[in-house]
Amino acid sequence: MKVFKKENIVIALFVIIIGTPYLIWPLIKNHVNAESAEKRELAACPTLELSKESLDAFPAAFETYINDHMPLRNQLIMTNSALNYHVFATSSNEDVLVGKDGWLFYVKKSDGNPLANYLGKNLLSEAQLRTIADNVIKTQENLAKEGTEFIIMVNPNKEHVYPEYMPDIYDTPADMYITKQIVDYLKANTDVTVVYTLDSLLAAKEALGDDTLLYRKTDSHWNRLGTYIATAELMKETGVSLPDYDSSEVSIVKTDDIPGDLSDMLGLGNLVDPGSLWEVTGYDEHNYKITEADEKPYTTGTATGACPKKILIRRDSFGEHMKEIIAASYNESVLVHQLVFDNEVIKREKPDIFVYEVVERNLTSLLNYVYE
Repeated sequence: MKVFKKENIVIALFVIIIGTPYLIWPLIKNHVNAESAEKRELAACPTLELSKESLDAFPAAFETYINDHMPLRNQLIMTNSALNYHVFATSSNEDVLVGKDGWLFYVKKSDGNPLANYLGKNLLSEAQLRTIADNVIKTQENLAKEGTEFIIMVNPNKEHVYPEYMPDIYDTPADMYITKQIVDYLKANTDVTVVYTLDSLLAAKEALGDDTLLYRKTDSHWNRLGTYIATAELMKETGVSLPDYDSSEVSIVKTDDIPGDLSDMLGLGNLVDPGSLWEVTGYDEHNYKITEADEKPYTTGTATGACPKKILIRRDSFGEHMKEIIAASYNESVLVHQLVFDNEVIKREKPDIFVYEVVERNLTSLLNYVYE
């Protein structure tokens, strides 16, 4: 009898714990954040069809839907993430690495595997490097026939600029890694201009000191100061000069940051210190104007009295803040996100300069890119 009562108590407690959120949810749902705190699509409610495949797949799909839409889900995720982050310095998301002093790093294996690149794993073969070189040479030759200069801009992952904030087991980057392999090979075997902005960022980091950052603490991207330094290096290759970041002509402005994409992936919300932001102001903006197309990743810019050349940049998310600087520096500019870019853009825009901008974790995309 005692065993029966104990079992009933356990069952009752289980029902209360599981059922209470559903009972109180109609009363509180308008007073709490019910939107997804994660940077992903939540599962849709599956439909049940009278077929073996549908019947077999339905239970797992419905469980995923329930898990994604359970009451107080955001609050539970945030509590778990905050406990892992603040108490144990660990991550609740395998795509995010928690480093020292609360720094976060992006390590998604299926998105370029940044950690493997950092550690010098998965190096490319000679045949793969040759393929990239052949693609680059062919692209350069085909663009030259149309009067367009070709430049590759490679921007470093956050951990290559701030390895000191990586966990102790990872705090020393490999001497040879995929990005260096590709950049060195292209410089040795082609005459295509390759701008790997790591050295200029490291030099600025050392000159500015620890109190001025070039990347965001809880985000995978650089800040506007880092963008300015890297973009200035690119522009030198096109014959355009920006004032140095430490010049008296410009000012470095510090502001408060907000939680970044990596803290969002952990569902931490505002339960994290995002640090500060820095940007550069005061350079000649040449009365630039920017127009966003219906598809926002397609940006066109115009300026007056800037470089007369027309520049087209195939960009990724690291190019987001480049558009203001580029628009202010060339009379005509076009920046197109990789998601909507294709070679027809080049044929249509007819630029004087085409820049293939890419963050280093995705540099192997050159294995499959050719302009023809």
